[in-house]
Amino acid sequence: MTGVQTCALPISSNWLSSTYTIQNTTYDGVANVLVSVYDISGNQADSSRIIAANDVNNSDGPTFIVDTLCNAPTLLSPSDGAYSITTDEVKFKWGSINEQASQYVTYNIQWAKNTGFTTDLTSVSAQCNESFTTANKAWKAGTSIPPWSPQTIGSLTWRGYNASSVDVGTWYWRVRAIDALGNESSWSTYRSFSRSGTSPSEQQLRLRYIKTPKIDYNTTPDVMGSGTILIQVHSPETLQGPPTVRVKLHNSADWTTVTSVTPSGQAATYTATYTAPSNSYNNGLALVSAQGTAISGNIINTISPARWSDSRNASNNYAPQESDSDGGSFYLDTATDAPALRFPNNGYSVPNHLNIVDFNFSKITDLSAERPSNLGQNNCITYNIQYSTTADFSSNVITQSVDVNESIASPVFCATGSSIAYNNWSIGTGATATSRGHKSQALSNGSWYWRVWATDKLGNQSPYSETRQFSVSTVRPGLNSPTDLSLLNYNDPVLRWGKVPSATSYNIRLSRGDNVFINYTLYPDKIAVNGFTNDWCASTTSIMDYNVSVSTPPTPAIGRLEDGVWYWAVSSNLDSQAYSGTWRFTVDTTGPPAPSLITLTNGQVSQNKRPTFTWSAVTDTNDLSNPVRYYIQISGNANFPGAPGPANSSFSGTNTWPSTSSFTSWTTKTYQRGPLTTISFVPNQDFPETLLTDPGSTFYWRVYAVDSAGNVGTNSLTRNFRVSTSPLLLWGDNPTGDDECEKNWPTGCIMEPGNASRDELALGLRSPSNGFTTNTRNPALEWRHSRCECVVKQISSYVIEYSKDITFPSDKTTDVSGVFQVLGINPDNINLINMGYTIQTPLYNGTYFWRVCAVDSAGNRTQFTAPWSFTVNVPDNEQPSTPECSSTIPCPSGQTCQSGVCVPITYSAGNLTITVQNSGGTAISGATVTVDGTAQTTDAAGQVTFSSLSGGDHTINNVTASGYVDYGTSTILINGNTSQTITLTTPGTEGYVWGTVYFDAIGTAAPNVLIDIYNQSTDVKVDSRLTNSEGKFQSSPLPSTGTYYIKIPAYEKELRDLQPTSLTTGEKIVILETKGTVTGIVQDDTGQIVSSATVVLKKYPGEEFVDTKTTNSIGQFSFDALPGTYIVTISKAGYDAYTSSSFSVQSKQTVNLQSVLGNIVLNSIRGTLTVSVKDDKGATINTATVTIRSSTGAVVRSITTSGGTGSTQLAPGAYRVSAVASGFAESLQQTTNITSNQTSSLSITLAPATGSIRVVATDASGAPLAGASVYIDGTLSGITDDQGELLVTGLKLGTHTVRVTKGGYTAVEEQITAGEATAIVDTALPKNNLLLYLGIGLGLLILAGAIYFLKFANKGGPKRPPMPKGPALPGRPGAPKLRPHRHKGGLPPSSIKIKKKNL
Repeated sequence: MTGVQTCALPISSNWLSSTYTIQNTTYDGVANVLVSVYDISGNQADSSRIIAANDVNNSDGPTFIVDTLCNAPTLLSPSDGAYSITTDEVKFKWGSINEQASQYVTYNIQWAKNTGFTTDLTSVSAQCNESFTTANKAWKAGTSIPPWSPQTIGSLTWRGYNASSVDVGTWYWRVRAIDALGNESSWSTYRSFSRSGTSPSEQQLRLRYIKTPKIDYNTTPDVMGSGTILIQVHSPETLQGPPTVRVKLHNSADWTTVTSVTPSGQAATYTATYTAPSNSYNNGLALVSAQGTAISGNIINTISPARWSDSRNASNNYAPQESDSDGGSFYLDTATDAPALRFPNNGYSVPNHLNIVDFNFSKITDLSAERPSNLGQNNCITYNIQYSTTADFSSNVITQSVDVNESIASPVFCATGSSIAYNNWSIGTGATATSRGHKSQALSNGSWYWRVWATDKLGNQSPYSETRQFSVSTVRPGLNSPTDLSLLNYNDPVLRWGKVPSATSYNIRLSRGDNVFINYTLYPDKIAVNGFTNDWCASTTSIMDYNVSVSTPPTPAIGRLEDGVWYWAVSSNLDSQAYSGTWRFTVDTTGPPAPSLITLTNGQVSQNKRPTFTWSAVTDTNDLSNPVRYYIQISGNANFPGAPGPANSSFSGTNTWPSTSSFTSWTTKTYQRGPLTTISFVPNQDFPETLLTDPGSTFYWRVYAVDSAGNVGTNSLTRNFRVSTSPLLLWGDNPTGDDECEKNWPTGCIMEPGNASRDELALGLRSPSNGFTTNTRNPALEWRHSRCECVVKQISSYVIEYSKDITFPSDKTTDVSGVFQVLGINPDNINLINMGYTIQTPLYNGTYFWRVCAVDSAGNRTQFTAPWSFTVNVPDNEQPSTPECSSTIPCPSGQTCQSGVCVPITYSAGNLTITVQNSGGTAISGATVTVDGTAQTTDAAGQVTFSSLSGGDHTINNVTASGYVDYGTSTILINGNTSQTITLTTPGTEGYVWGTVYFDAIGTAAPNVLIDIYNQSTDVKVDSRLTNSEGKFQSSPLPSTGTYYIKIPAYEKELRDLQPTSLTTGEKIVILETKGTVTGIVQDDTGQIVSSATVVLKKYPGEEFVDTKTTNSIGQFSFDALPGTYIVTISKAGYDAYTSSSFSVQSKQTVNLQSVLGNIVLNSIRGTLTVSVKDDKGATINTATVTIRSSTGAVVRSITTSGGTGSTQLAPGAYRVSAVASGFAESLQQTTNITSNQTSSLSITLAPATGSIRVVATDASGAPLAGASVYIDGTLSGITDDQGELLVTGLKLGTHTVRVTKGGYTAVEEQITAGEATAIVDTALPKNNLLLYLGIGLGLLILAGAIYFLKFANKGGPKRPPMPKGPALPGRPGAPKLRPHRHKGGLPPSSIKIKKKNL
């Protein structure tokens, strides 16, 4: 640093001062001062003598230091992006500064929640002596230690501050220094740190959705429209880079990754730009996920729940705050609903000659309006109404609009903040709170059209509502009665209408069949009455009356009307073309036809104490007054006393059944029930079971119908019946009254002499034998019964049942009923006949049980036979382990689950009867009911019937009635004749059961789920709805005072105690939490299935017990489990315990553990089986095949013996063992038990294989030959019985010579091969006539000799003639044939009915 300053020293002064200015920081350092002194003469003084030493005379010496800067401290900890886990204390450390002016340095530390250090800023300062002498380094006296640190500085080079009560969140911190000269350093580079009071695994990302407009909710998802949505991601730690942000729309199975995320480097806050689609089908709950990796390495992917910041309050009008959290989902709403029109209805005529209309429609109920906004927001919905004289609103259009705040409990006009009528608009209150109204200006006469639309807070504009037409006329009459759609059972109605002021006459148009009033003629079809002036009744001053049977013109009067549909309208002389609206009424004076009786049939004996009566459906004769109602009459007198006709004025019967069991009470009265809406009648609990049970008494019944107009039809034919509830018939019990069976039974019919019950004789199982294993999936079942006449004639059909459960539960049993194939006479007992049936539905492997009973013509059943079992063992025939459906896996709509397979549901066609009533239960006549687009009108009983509808779902499009809220659209299932009661509410008294159904707690909408709504006090179903694509449902209008409950049949879920509410409050949130299914098959280490193993399902982690199952006969187990993570443990005696790895179950998911974990194998603790095989003499059979089966009959292993013995290792359990060898029959199965680590020995004896031959001998005519001798290989084996039959058993396998002889017959000899099955010889013996022929020949010779002797005794006699030839012997009959046998009283072929159940 250089510089020169020249000055003159005053004579009187001892000091000369000079000012020097330091120009900039580049001169910082040591400065030297040189002073040159001159006297007046110009002599220079010695400078070294001029500048005194630094310690002399308070002199500062010839040097000084220039210091104009202060260095910024260096930050040490916490490191950038550090994470404070649990404590609210943060220890800041930074490096001390070391420079010239460091005697007392002021350190200033700041921390805040944003990098601009403006949010939640904390700033603290303290002074520290940073002199070069270590001993002098210390905090200035008065500084608090702690929080400033270190307490003793010494040679330590760091300084610190311990901050306490640091709030949760991401923070930024920095430090600066101010030296003793007041030089301020720059701020250090800031660092971030975070704390949340939780471990890194519990850290959460906070999301905010930035969009305008937006409906912002505190703890529930926000609602936003289409367009750009900024998704702000706030991390508790500084992230290494942009997080991954994904969005999943409700109707998409895939997640969309948001590609635009800024900034690109390290930060704790990022913004993702997402463009929401505009298509309305995307509307619904959208899910958002985010995941980022912090500088610390922590992976953060949990989204914090939606919640407003505490700083968002009334003081800032609940304005959005930077610290808000919007959660991990939002609703997308790109469309709004069209308002529903209420009044006026289509075709409405403004009454009383007025020209101002009060329009009324319902508020919209979409996402942007149906839920109230939270504090500080409004939800102004713009309603627009148009009315025009053109249907397309192309001209003469009047448009009015208004904004209504729908976000509060009591909506107000946005312009006034009040609900008081404003600018011809009104807001409903109380009972009409959901309605919005507009009063029109004065309108001109003629037809007008009106419509409404809305624009919601998000800017979505709804479609136009429907367009309705109404008319204005100050001269048009208003019709009074008969009311529109009336049903009359008289044909002389009085037409009434309101008088038009100043009108003097009226024109009436009356037409049958259509409402096009043209080309009018006189009665009967199209009637024109012009210039009517004479009020028929004149009872009121405001109503005109015209009686069609007496009023004139015309002259003569019209008279009585024919049956049919009539339309009428009236105009006045003020404007003859301005007709009133057209009304319709129906005249029906004809009753319906007589029904045809079906059951009970004439003379039928009912086995039921409360028999079911059925008859054919009838419709009204002229189809004018459907539906009809039925009345049934029952009496013990064929004349039906007290009821000479149907239910008319002369009927004196009763609706009360007799109180005594005396048949006399039935003969003096006619007991009637009705009206009935179905074509069947079953006496209910008030019908005494002791009545109608006298089998000797005959009762009579008939039915008649009454149409909806009250016309009574004719009686049906009369039928008689009896009731008998005698015990089940047991074959062979000698039924009372059967003369033949009262006799002693034929000797041949008694299988077990002395057995009085003889039941065993009548019915018994034959094959497959009990415990048999078959290799076919369609086994043939055989049984037998007696051939005796008194048994056979009773049998009408059979019932076969087979099931995997020996208890034959109804849901797991297949019933087959009918008349089955006659197989022939039982070969073991000719008194029995065999019957058979082959199972039609292929069976899976496993053990099945079966039994049979017989049924007589009256429907009585025998007891079932004792069940037998058989086992199906076919390769690759295991029942599928993963069912297509189950109790937790519903089938699609229109299908049902059978044996784990979805099959189409077959619904029966039928009639649909709908009853319409008000909330008090009173029928509403004249209501319009529309089903599948076809409209009908309810009768006086409030009923309509839609006939012959196909089975399945049908749509109730709407139900409307004047003065009531429209019912809306619903679905109804037709399965035979179906009834539905619909309750309409008056405006303002209605409410709705409504809500949203989710599959799970994260908000996955459940579309197309059937919701059944029931009246809780009556248990009557009042409505059925399907959820929409967003999972939402809404009932028809219901009385708000009622209590209801809903059922979700497919998921077996029920919600009770529900009160109908408006559509702004009371939303029901239903979480289905549908279960998934866990299945698996357990096998041992040889690949064999393991049955009866205990399987335990446990939650993971923690191993909390959930459920336990036992593996079935094919080693299978199955659990139903809520979504979650689980393990299974499996155990069985003789096996090592098994514990699986963990696996997850999702809603409605089937988890096959073989696919997830691999084969489930239990390692057996094995035992040894040793088998020895000998013949019946005890000799060893060297080579034999030994078959080892499981206890259920499945083949486990086959071994071949060597030297008579064989052995194998087996898992513990019970086995069935058999053996077979060449030349020997297979042994019976022997049971043995294998125990772990032990040897079980088994000895099997084989008998030589033998065959049998059955011989059936007849004569040439086919008649049995008793007493015929039968020789086998030349040895007499026996003689035939009365039936000509003999069974020879115990023969060696191979070919044998069979010879049958009987005196007087030619012997027959054949070669027959005897195998293991019985061979049959059916042969006819020819008559042997040789002796007869010889006798005749001998007699002729004797006679000829006598004649010869008498004639030629003394003569030489003639030449001897040649001997005549004798007759040829009959030839041997042809090949033997099996003789056919007929079953006495043989069963004719008939259909076989199969009722399949899950096996």
